[in-house]
Amino acid sequence: MKSSVQRTLALLRNQRLRTAGQPFLSRDGSPPDSVGRGTQTGKGSWPRAVLWVGLPIAGLFCFLLISGGRKEAPTIGIVTPSRNATVAAGDILVSVQVTGVRPASTNPASGYHLHYYLDANPPTAPGKPAITTVGPWASTAASSYVWKNVAAGTHVLSVQLVRGDDTPLAPALTDSVTVRAVSPIPQPSLPASSTPRPPSRGS
Repeated sequence: MKSSVQRTLALLRNQRLRTAGQPFLSRDGSPPDSVGRGTQTGKGSWPRAVLWVGLPIAGLFCFLLISGGRKEAPTIGIVTPSRNATVAAGDILVSVQVTGVRPASTNPASGYHLHYYLDANPPTAPGKPAITTVGPWASTAASSYVWKNVAAGTHVLSVQLVRGDDTPLAPALTDSVTVRAVSPIPQPSLPASSTPRPPSRGS
């Protein structure tokens, strides 16, 4: 009778411990090995789950942080006319594409802008204004410029991206193309019509 009461009390105590999340006890009051090992395994599964899930997320976050903070290196290039192109003498349009920086919208002195050169090498000395005395040049924030009254012959068209104080970047960003300007071929004049006129009625 006494042993039956003890077994009943032990079952009730184990049920209460199981409900509380603690390992139940054997008849002698010690937790079984299998339950203890299972409890330890359950406790160790959380760190492993955090590692399996957290490490990829942390790696992705670092990649996005590094790639987002990386600035694109600026570039410049003449789009038209193309290299070694043949163009009509007179007004020649030069169009430029710039990436990585945004030239000033209106006032060149307020930020990055462009210097256009005709038959002159772009000056690239650090800290000195990119202004030439060899040939004509122009300063503008626009991505295109028209050279007026260009004579027939071979010409070099150049452009450089500069700072607001007209000094070159470091390293300097320039581009040049060589073109051949030709005069328009005159069209031959048509001879005067030699068709005889019809006689008048009075003749």
